[in-house]
Amino acid sequence: MDWLSWQWVTTPGDFTQGSSIMPQKRNPVVLEHLVSYAGAAAADAASVLNNVGAAWWEDSNNATTDVQVRLWESNDRAERFFALVGGFLAEVEPLSPPSREEIVASGATTTAAADALTRHGVPFRAAHSVVGRLVRAGGPDTWTAEGVRAAAEGLTGPLDDAAVADLIAAAVRPDLVLNRAQVDGPGAAAVRAQVGTLRVAFEGVADRLAAVRDRLRRADDALDAVAAELVAR
Repeated sequence: MDWLSWQWVTTPGDFTQGSSIMPQKRNPVVLEHLVSYAGAAAADAASVLNNVGAAWWEDSNNATTDVQVRLWESNDRAERFFALVGGFLAEVEPLSPPSREEIVASGATTTAAADALTRHGVPFRAAHSVVGRLVRAGGPDTWTAEGVRAAAEGLTGPLDDAAVADLIAAAVRPDLVLNRAQVDGPGAAAVRAQVGTLRVAFEGVADRLAAVRDRLRRADDALDAVAAELVAR
C-alpha cells in the first residue's frame, strides 16, 4: 500500500475498482481485503490458542470440537490470501521508482555512511551515534566536513580527511545499499541468497504436502473399494 502511495508501482486493473465519488480514482480493494484477511487470521489464531490453553487434561470440547470451525475458516482464508497475493504480484508493474535524491532523503543510505566510518576503525556503535547526530541536523545531502567533525566530538577520536570524505560520499550513494554484503541485509546479493534459501524451504514443504495428499488419496481409494465391496455383498 505504501509503494502505491509513493507511486513506485501501479495497481493492476484486475485488482482495483473505481471510487464511488471520484471516477478517476483507482482503489486497491484487493490489498485492502488482504489486510482484513490477515486481521481475521490473527483473530482466529487467538481464539484457537485461548481455547486450547484453557483446556483440561481430558477430551475437552473447548480444545477440540469448538476450535475446528476456526481452523477450517482460517485454512480457507489462508488459501484465498495466497492466491490473491500470487495473482497481484504476477501483474504488478513498476511506475516511478524513487530518484537518487528521494532515496537519500529517506535516510536509507545512513547505515552505509556509518559503515564508511567503521572501515576507518571507528566502532559501529560510535559511528551510528555520529550519523544519528548528522541526521537530526539535516538530510545527507547537506552534510559537510565541518558538520561531520562536530557530530563526532565526544564520540570518537579525531577523524582524518579520508574518513570524513568516505562518510559523506557513502551518504549520497544509494548504490551502496544494494552492494551491502551483510547476511539478511538489503543488499542485492543478500536478498537473492535469502530468496534461494526460501525457495529450497518451500520446495521441501511442497514435497511433504504432496506426500500427504497422495496418502489421503490412497486412503480414500481404499475406503471406496471396501465400501463398494460391502455394497456388492
